[in-house]
Amino acid sequence: MIICSYALRLTMVEAFAPGKCILFGEHAVVYGHPAVAIAIEQGVNVSIEKFV
Repeated sequence: MIICSYALRLTMVEAFAPGKCILFGEHAVVYGHPAVAIAIEQGVNVSIEKFV
């Protein structure tokens, strides 16, 4: 009979990315033209957990 024991280790990463508001030029940037954009407070929080 083989018995394996595993130690549980938690690795966690958290990140935040602010949202953006593009005032004009959203599609023009694809062709190398300028656009006007600003960062806004609303955004995305991400948490990733890995159990090893």
